[in-house]
Amino acid sequence: MSGVTGVQVRVGCCGWPVARARYFLTFPLVEVQESFYNLPRLSTVERWRAAAPAGFEFVLKAPKLITHEPTSPTYRRLRAPLSEAQKRRYGAFKATREVQAAWRETLALARALHARVVVFQCPASFTPTPGHIRNLTGFFERAERGGLAFAWEPRGEWPDA
Repeated sequence: MSGVTGVQVRVGCCGWPVARARYFLTFPLVEVQESFYNLPRLSTVERWRAAAPAGFEFVLKAPKLITHEPTSPTYRRLRAPLSEAQKRRYGAFKATREVQAAWRETLALARALHARVVVFQCPASFTPTPGHIRNLTGFFERAERGGLAFAWEPRGEWPDA
């Protein structure tokens, strides 16, 4: 990192590869993987925050309900399956009440964790089509940030991403 000043790098894992108590002794940060598949209960993340040492950082992964189309295999792990009508209103950063509700719930969890960053991981199928670009930019323009930084992780081919 020659020539880079003022950069702080923190290393952690995506998910908990070992018991939390042991993890807290090893790493200063975790990317909460559970929130991608099924948003955890507020009481659960409050327990995580309370158990974490001072200075420990939680990075929250946005749920697939925001980022992935319901045709994604990841939806098989959804606690409450969606009806066909519901499926049309989720994923791909759509400007729907359902996606906005998923974001509001995510924001509440991020606040409870004192998170500073939320990661939006997109599938490779989320390519730079006009519709995807419109949805993505619209979502980020409308979303209440509450002081959070948004990290976007494209997995498909995006020029200059």
